[in-house]
Amino acid sequence: MTAEKSWHRDRCDRQVRGLYPYRPYKGILKPKNFLFNSYLQDFTFQAVQVCNLETSGSISSLEAYNRLQELWAEMEIIQTGLDLQEEEDEQ
Repeated sequence: MTAEKSWHRDRCDRQVRGLYPYRPYKGILKPKNFLFNSYLQDFTFQAVQVCNLETSGSISSLEAYNRLQELWAEMEIIQTGLDLQEEEDEQ
């Protein structure tokens, strides 16, 4: 592989890591917690994208607000479905 191709691949890898940040899970290793962490990271990514669209003027503030409300409602459904609230109350 030439130096130019290697540089281009490294640059693309950095751009992808910047667009899709990932942080390793550092909590209590239970399947429900790990799954919720995955959904939470996806929620964060989508929320950032909505904010970026609103900041750039691609969507209105009202549309961004509505999309964020929908994302939050989905997160509440996921939390309820995984029964995470009950586990927090027990601790």
